[in-house]
Amino acid sequence: MDEPGETSELFKVTDVRGQLAPVQEVLLPPEEIRRQKIRRVVILVSAAILTAATAWTVYYFVHASAVESTALAAGDTGRASDVDDALSTLGGSEMPGLRARLEAIRAFEGLAPLDGARSALEAVPVDDEEQASERLKAETYVALTAGDVQAALAASSRLIARGTFAAETAHARSVAALAAGDPSSALAEAQAATGVRADAPRYVAQLALAFASAGDVDGATNALGERSGPALDAARARVLALARRDGGVAAADAVLA
Repeated sequence: MDEPGETSELFKVTDVRGQLAPVQEVLLPPEEIRRQKIRRVVILVSAAILTAATAWTVYYFVHASAVESTALAAGDTGRASDVDDALSTLGGSEMPGLRARLEAIRAFEGLAPLDGARSALEAVPVDDEEQASERLKAETYVALTAGDVQAALAASSRLIARGTFAAETAHARSVAALAAGDPSSALAEAQAATGVRADAPRYVAQLALAFASAGDVDGATNALGERSGPALDAARARVLALARRDGGVAAADAVLA
């Protein structure tokens, strides 16, 4: 037993913190090290895949929007610059039906030889349902350019005006009907086209021609209004010619005044 005043070594607390070397590294079992490496690799690969997928998705939607907007503009105006813009936006083998239709518009509007449209049309798979409507529109314009009205009617009769390019579909049907001497059907389809794209010069010009062919010169001139442009000016000249030929001299003179 300890003497009074003495401290027992048994219960003595000694501070040894300064005597212990600091821990430099925690050694892990080899299996845990492998698991951690695998986790890091999985995280890095997943991040790379997610980044690539996001970039591709953004590109896809931006590109799809550009294709749609330029193709709509080409249909609205029929101008060489707009058609060329739409064609340049398409990838090499992308949407062959749309490419064929754009080439067919160029030929039908007198902007390019018919051979280019025919070649583009041959490249469209016959069994491609997604491109079927565009292929039929291309067939319609190619046939009309070649002067084969019956072939144009056969192709256009299979068209249904719906979707993004519904106005162009109705326009193709209107042009084919007018070429076949059916102004009432041509007018109905032209009205459907302008109902979708009211300010499109090419569709408005066709509407005016359909009105005039149906004997409604006032309707034709009202459709054209005061607007001008290559398609509208050409339509106005044809409307006036039709009015004079059909005896509508007064109406033609009123427009010319």
